[in-house]
Amino acid sequence: MIMKNEHSPQLNRILTVILACLLLAGLASAEQTRLTGPVSGFVFDAHAGAIRPVIGVAGSAYLGGALVEGVELASFSPDGKRVLAAIDGNWMLGSWNVQGLSWTRLSDGALEPERIAWSDSGEAVAAYSGSGRLWLWQDAGEGLRASELGEVPAGKLTAMAVSDAGSLLIGVEGAAGGGVYLLTPGEQTRLLLSAARPSGLAFSRDGADLFVTDRDRNELIQIRDYRGAAAAALFANRNLGLSDPVAVSLSADRKGLLVANSGTRTLAMYELASGALTGVIELDFEPTRLELLGGSSLLLLNSRAGLQEPLRVLETGPEPAVYFIPAESSPVED
Repeated sequence: MIMKNEHSPQLNRILTVILACLLLAGLASAEQTRLTGPVSGFVFDAHAGAIRPVIGVAGSAYLGGALVEGVELASFSPDGKRVLAAIDGNWMLGSWNVQGLSWTRLSDGALEPERIAWSDSGEAVAAYSGSGRLWLWQDAGEGLRASELGEVPAGKLTAMAVSDAGSLLIGVEGAAGGGVYLLTPGEQTRLLLSAARPSGLAFSRDGADLFVTDRDRNELIQIRDYRGAAAAALFANRNLGLSDPVAVSLSADRKGLLVANSGTRTLAMYELASGALTGVIELDFEPTRLELLGGSSLLLLNSRAGLQEPLRVLETGPEPAVYFIPAESSPVED
């Protein structure tokens, strides 16, 4: 059963929608894209290779027309005001303002782009390509500037997270070198945890600890003081609702954790303070991610595999609910 929330949007959602509408006023004209309702956030549509707005609010929303096309990969800052995108083999930073969308080239070589991760404040962002290249940019007060990193471990990169201070955490899959690594500008790469199939990374409420999902062992691991002693401890396992966990994220109030389970098609919710399993949301699809929808409190749970497949999002809050977002010309409610 899919839980639904029919309550009115909270005040912060209303303010976000108003801000998004104001920012997109100029963009709609510049891109000749008609926006016919409030904008809840933005999404990269991998199937269409485009950046698209989510028009309407959760429960009655749909994907609007393409704002930018020819995009290989894109991710939005938590406040939705900036986007990092791979376009024509370059990493491009887009910024929205009342005049529209302006782009700055940060780096070339964005071939086979695979992952992008923003810090909570948007002051740092990292990107990874299938060619084995890794980038990290930090806000120095005058835009994002590149930072040098240590050696990137060999293997398949399966997860990535970046702190506001510019510490980059990556999960690498592999029988020999699989695990979670810490890469900090000016320092050597450091192995924090050995794990065959790390799939998700999330920081604790204060940013001092790191949470890791491991698909191989069906475990959620807490690494306390990951920049210092890096002490790992089991937080949850199969007995506490884990089954092929693919992603982890802090809850909206930052007091709990959400884990997306591919094996049981569920979202498991845990209390940070006690580690208790506080709830399970059953899904009618297989979740693949838990990513913040740029400029909103919605968490994206999947990507579209075809023209007819909708996006699924989680509305966080006191009563979490899952909705689908179709790519229609008019709103369609689940």
